[in-house]
Amino acid sequence: MKNRKIKNMLRSSVLLLVCLGLAGCAAGTASKQEKAGDAEEAAVNFLTDMQSGSYEAAMAYMEEGNELLHVLPAAAGESVPEMDEVYRRFCEQMKEMTFSISDEKVELPDTVNVTIRNRDYGGAIRTAMAEALQLQSEQGGDSFADFTSWMGQAVENAPMGEEDTHHITMTKRKDGYYIQHSGYPDQTFLNLLTGGFYEYMDLTMTTCTMEEDGVKYTYYIAAAGDEVISYLVETAEPFDTASLTDEDIAGMKAYYEETAAAQEGVYMGCQIGDGEIVTATGIDFYEASQTAMINAGIVSGKYSGNTTSSYLSLNATIQGFESDGMTCETVPQYDTEE
Repeated sequence: MKNRKIKNMLRSSVLLLVCLGLAGCAAGTASKQEKAGDAEEAAVNFLTDMQSGSYEAAMAYMEEGNELLHVLPAAAGESVPEMDEVYRRFCEQMKEMTFSISDEKVELPDTVNVTIRNRDYGGAIRTAMAEALQLQSEQGGDSFADFTSWMGQAVENAPMGEEDTHHITMTKRKDGYYIQHSGYPDQTFLNLLTGGFYEYMDLTMTTCTMEEDGVKYTYYIAAAGDEVISYLVETAEPFDTASLTDEDIAGMKAYYEETAAAQEGVYMGCQIGDGEIVTATGIDFYEASQTAMINAGIVSGKYSGNTTSSYLSLNATIQGFESDGMTCETVPQYDTEE
C-alpha cells in the first residue's frame, strides 16, 4: 500500500509537469473551460479545441477515466512511452476532423446532436492487425508482436471515413460542463469523434511463454482493455529437420494452409528451422467464432460482458495460462485509478 501511494504521488508529479508544459490539463487542474451559456456552446468549444489542437483546453472538459486523458498529453510531451508516437500522429491528424451541430434536437438534458467526419482509424487498425497476424502466422518474424508498428501505420494511413451523427451528453457542474464517457452511448460519441480510435487507445500486447519437454510455446495476445481481439501462438518443437525432403516440407505447409483456409479469421503456418519445426496459429476474433475457439480448447478464458456484447477476457486468459505454468508479460502498463 505504501509503495502504491508513493507511485501515485510520483505519477501526480509527472502529470503536473506535463500539464504545465501544455499550459493546462484535464478537469481539476489549472486549465479552465471557456465560459459557456449552455451545453451546446460548451460542446462547440470542446470540439473546436480538439479540431485546432488546443488539447490542454479540450482536456478541461474531461473527467478521470476518459481514455483521451492519456492520449492527448503525448502531443506535447510523454504519456505512455510505447504508444506515444502513435498518439502523436493521431493528435496531429485531428485537425482534419470536421463537425457541425445538428438541427435535430435531443429530448435529454444537456445533450446535443453533433455531425462529425474523421478518418476511419478503427477500420484501418483492424485491417492492419489482420494483415500483421496473417504475415507472422504464415511466414514467421514479429510483424504481429510488434503492435506499435502496425498501429502506427494504420493511424498514419487511415482513409477519411463517412460523416455520421450522434449525441454528446454533458454533465453540468459549478465550474462548467463535462463530457460523459462511461456509458455505451457516450463511448459511441467518443468513437465517432476519434474515428473509432477511442476503442484502441488502451491496446496492449501480452506475451506468454512456457517450455515443456523441450517444446517451446509462445502466445502473443492483443487486447483492447480486457477484451482479447486477436492472438497468435507459436510452437517450436525439436525435430530432425535434415531428414525432411522438399516434398515433406511442401506437404506440411499445404496442410496448414488448407486447414486455415477452412476457418474464417484463422491463419496458420509452418517454418522449418535448424533442428526444429515452428508451427503458428493466429486468430482474429473480429472474424473467428470465439465460442468455437473456447469450446475447442484453442484458447483459455471466459465470457464477460453485458446484454449487448460478450468477449474473451484477457485477465481470465492470463490467469488460466499462469495456472498452467506459463509466464506472461503485458505492455504497455496503463495507469489505473483505484
